[in-house]
Amino acid sequence: GRLVENRLGCDGLLDDFRISKGTRDFTTIPTAPLKQDEQTLVLLPFDTSDQIQVSAQSAPEKERDHWGKESVGFNQPVEATSDNRWQQTEIGTWLASTVPLPTGPVKKGLSIRVGQNKASTICYDTKNGKVRGIWSNGFLKPSPERFGLIRAPSPIGQIHFSSAEGPGWNQPFQFIGSHVNQNRVTLEYRIGETTVFDSPWLETSPEHTCFTRTFEIGPGETPLELFVATAGEVKTSASQPHQFITTKQKAPVRIGCVGGTDIQSRISTDKEQGTASFVIPPRKTTQRFLIYYQINPELKPKPASNAPALSVPTSLQTQLIPGPPHWTKILTTKGLLSQNNAPYVVDTLTIPHENPYRALFFISGHDFLDNGDLAVSTVHGDVWLVSGVDADLNELKWKRFATGLFQPLGLKVVNNKIYV
Repeated sequence: GRLVENRLGCDGLLDDFRISKGTRDFTTIPTAPLKQDEQTLVLLPFDTSDQIQVSAQSAPEKERDHWGKESVGFNQPVEATSDNRWQQTEIGTWLASTVPLPTGPVKKGLSIRVGQNKASTICYDTKNGKVRGIWSNGFLKPSPERFGLIRAPSPIGQIHFSSAEGPGWNQPFQFIGSHVNQNRVTLEYRIGETTVFDSPWLETSPEHTCFTRTFEIGPGETPLELFVATAGEVKTSASQPHQFITTKQKAPVRIGCVGGTDIQSRISTDKEQGTASFVIPPRKTTQRFLIYYQINPELKPKPASNAPALSVPTSLQTQLIPGPPHWTKILTTKGLLSQNNAPYVVDTLTIPHENPYRALFFISGHDFLDNGDLAVSTVHGDVWLVSGVDADLNELKWKRFATGLFQPLGLKVVNNKIYV
């Protein structure tokens, strides 16, 4: 090379160095250096170091605005789609979504309203089978940006307890679904080979305020371990052997167990990776017990040291029976038949944008049931049933069927069952 002249160069067989995009298909061996063309990004001739040529195409690609003209064909700033209508929608008893919490986001969260006035919330992680957060005086507030679809809804109210991401049980967890009876929701899942029913609620009295989880666990030959917090988040209670006290919250929360006399509490010695848990021994029959989170809403120095007077229901089976429909109003619209006399025409089903639930209709999927009724899903988590889809479309009857789903982007009816 041209080391003596202190410049780029070569007296050997190399004429130039180039970076090109794509591939070059040579049918014959070139007899001279290739000239710069549209495929050339960088060209370094070794004989003329002062003529280094860099194409503008070699610059890093500019990051595209996800909603900008280069992506969607027109400019659509965030301000143009700021819309808080979802905040005004009557969402229902629960909402599946990502949930931001102080200890990290719940990626597959299921937030459930609890209590007689439905003013408090328990948030489950349906991926790991763990309660990640509890709060009072509110539910979730959707973001107004992009109609509430690009940011996770945020908890409203006072967060009393938040736990880090991690497994909720010592065996594989499989979420099956939920059962709804009026204001009560009961989750069904499997821990290993054992079926578990888990029903959250809020118990209040002049003496205590407790978020509760009522469990009904089937028989099993192996012990189960229910993780409620990381070891570094709690300490044991001196007055109650089966009770933990949180140490990270401004107002301590007491986590305890009622029922299940053989259930033991345990804290791992590893404060960083360890867990606080309740161990359920092997069972020959169905076992029922209750886990409570006793909060201190008045921000007293600490809650009462005695365990709250809570009772365990005899069975959760009655709560598995579907209750009366929650969404009972029938909304009627009139469709519009095409007036074109052509082989292919488009009829219009009129959507009830004005409705008592203030529900949004960003329709994402549809399919037909066996009786000819139409099932329609919306991006904001609803499923509607539509009857009257016939030859004249004179009377379309819309009924809200389900709510609280996480952005269903499609709907399919299989064996007359609706899937999203």
